Amino acid sequence: MSGDYVGVGAAYKTALRDGLDAALTVEQPFGADVAYPGGSGYSAAGSTAELNGTAITAVLKFRMAKTISVFGGLRYQTLNAQVSVPFLASYTAVGAPDAALGYLVGAAFAKPESASRGRDL
Repeated sequence: MSGDYVGVGAAYKTALRDGLDAALTVEQPFGADVAYPGGSGYSAAGSTAELNGTAITAVLKFRMAKTISVFGGLRYQTLNAQVSVPFLASYTAVGAPDAALGYLVGAAFAKPESASRGRDL
């Protein structure tokens, strides 16, 4: 029903100056590729579904103190889908590709001497 599916991602982080870091990620956070074989006698035989998503995120992190950081950035994400369910009156649907711009904000706390760490870039 589900063959091999590979989601890829890459990230790059760099220090812009003391206390200020930047990161860029490109990933496929959502995805599916499902196909029930025809002629198997299974009630969903011949059904297929495909979902593809891609996201690009740019983040800046500012270290306010040795243990506290704040971060924020922008995220652009695309998504498209299609489905075919022949046993439901030959139902098929194709979702129009969609894209949106969003944001992220957060804070992090780290205390290296006790191995405590919150969310960090």
